[in-house]
Amino acid sequence: MNDLNSVLIEGFLTKEIYLSEKGDAVFPVASATFEKDKDGNYIRELAFFQVRVEGKLAESCKALGVPGRRLRAVGKLRQIKTDGTAHTYIDAEHVEFRPIDDSCKEAVASIQ
Repeated sequence: MNDLNSVLIEGFLTKEIYLSEKGDAVFPVASATFEKDKDGNYIRELAFFQVRVEGKLAESCKALGVPGRRLRAVGKLRQIKTDGTAHTYIDAEHVEFRPIDDSCKEAVASIQ
């Protein structure tokens, strides 16, 4: 029996999407969480994740993906090992993009 390996992440695209010669794409997604500190102030924490897509989904992501655009990706965690180092990414089976609005520019500006 397989263990459960399922990921749903919401965040925003941080860079332009490029297709590889194999027809897949790997792109960074930033996801923000907010927590209160002991004084009651909200602290934003950004986490960055690599999302991989392939085939027609990669082409659609390339066409729709604009840095700062919010998205939701559903998939599973994968790990590859190169030169003794493990790299973990989300192998997405479904990606949906949110409508483009002014928050796209603000999102990109907030990480620079």
